[in-house]
Amino acid sequence: MISEFMLFLGNIGLVYADQEDYELALSYFFRSLKISRENENEHEIANWLDNIGLIYARQENYGLAIDYHERSLEISQKIGDKVQIASAMNNMGVVFYKQAKYEKALELFKDSKAIREEINDKNGIATTLLNIGELYQSMGMYSRSTSNCLRSLKISQEVGSLLQQTKNCYCLYRSFKALGRPSEALKYHEEILLLEDSLKIDETSKELLKMEFQRQVMIDSIASAEEFRLAEEAHQEEVRQQNKIRNILLWLGLLALIIALAFYRRSVYIRKSKAKIEKEKEKSDNLLLNILPADIAQELKENGKAEARDFELISILFTDFIGFTEASEMLSAQELVEEIHSCFKAFDAIVEKYDVEKIKTIGDAYM
Repeated sequence: MISEFMLFLGNIGLVYADQEDYELALSYFFRSLKISRENENEHEIANWLDNIGLIYARQENYGLAIDYHERSLEISQKIGDKVQIASAMNNMGVVFYKQAKYEKALELFKDSKAIREEINDKNGIATTLLNIGELYQSMGMYSRSTSNCLRSLKISQEVGSLLQQTKNCYCLYRSFKALGRPSEALKYHEEILLLEDSLKIDETSKELLKMEFQRQVMIDSIASAEEFRLAEEAHQEEVRQQNKIRNILLWLGLLALIIALAFYRRSVYIRKSKAKIEKEKEKSDNLLLNILPADIAQELKENGKAEARDFELISILFTDFIGFTEASEMLSAQELVEEIHSCFKAFDAIVEKYDVEKIKTIGDAYM
């Protein structure tokens, strides 16, 4: 289902591309690319990247065109998709050809042709041969141009591509004319006229089929008009009833939304209040632990008071820094605080190591 939807979007993009509405074509191609990436379908990713490159090339944004063709080529080579590899190479060659970078273009065209011959992609071979022929023509190498366009024309006739045959005849007409061979040039000019007539006939046939289809649709529409009218009246009545029910449900839903919003705001208020209480409780706990042993602090929290304890043996250590008063007179306030902090920090580590309870500090004294 997802694949079909992606293909549907891509086909719409191709229609817009044919109509030269490139912005809309790009928007549909990018949507198809996004779906392909979400489904990790690398074959489709490479395909849409290549199509996006084609649109940028038509807009003469050659830098972006090359970027997207190269990204398509990289993915295609990784997964071994030879059809897409050949396509990306050919399309990059076209971009370089439009920029008159003939050597790069020719190298890509030849690589693309080799792959297409390997997989027997006749349409692809014909397209690449035509591109090579037109490139040689732009370089003034008319003999090579005619050779490639003749091969392309033969394959196009085999597969029955009228449009491709027409393009090849144009290539041959121009090359033979440049070579000073008017009889051959005239031959292909006449072929062009015949092929263009065939293309017009083909388009006319398609248009006639479309008109016949529309006529049949009209007949069917007239035959079912009365049935549709009656069905529409019944539908309108049903819609009126549904609208009544919908309006009732809408008001009920609105009321439920208001109630839910009130509950939500109440819930937020309670949650914030709890958070504040927890924060204050944490501050209180930390304060107790700073001045009392953990077990005494816990007893105070649970009972509101702490029972007196008897100990048979207690040692209390009082420390004092000799010469502290004299030393403090030679230190700044910041240096003094840092010195005391350094010493007390060392005391704290020793106290923690030997599971001793720190009572307090008084100036430079540690108890």
